[in-house]
Amino acid sequence: MKNALHLTTILLVFTSLFSCKKTDNVLDFNIDDRNLTGCPINTTCNYSFTNNSIKNDDQFLLAKGSYKVFSFQQQNSFSTTFLYFQAPMVGNKFLLNKTDILEARVKYLFSCPACNWINLKPVDGIVKGMKVEQDVSLPEKWLIESNIILASEGPINIRDTVYTKQYYYPAVK
Repeated sequence: MKNALHLTTILLVFTSLFSCKKTDNVLDFNIDDRNLTGCPINTTCNYSFTNNSIKNDDQFLLAKGSYKVFSFQQQNSFSTTFLYFQAPMVGNKFLLNKTDILEARVKYLFSCPACNWINLKPVDGIVKGMKVEQDVSLPEKWLIESNIILASEGPINIRDTVYTKQYYYPAVK
């Protein structure tokens, strides 16, 4: 009886120690507005978002869907770079990680008709988004920080990183 009670006590202690895991709240972050990425000289940049959308893979067009799609566009006289993030419609913060990137919630396109370019696709990284609290009479505003790792899709191993940190506003229709 004494051994059974001792064994039961040990089992209860181990069960309570290993059944109660501390959970980290992945949305417990803030993004400061220092060191925002700028737009290079002789380049135009656009940071916008569209509600209730989804990114169409075939033509890189927006379609009706269940995401908030954030779009970064950088254009100069010879090329255009697009970066899209598909975030949940609900909540005031979101976090996209490698799993989300591999599930195509982050899309990248570099368009340059006169360039000899190898196609790259997002393979890793992180995107953090936070709705900026402001007067309700102003349009919705988000602060997005992203660090996306791109890699080539062929026998040649090319990698690149695209980092942005900027405010995103509703797209003009």
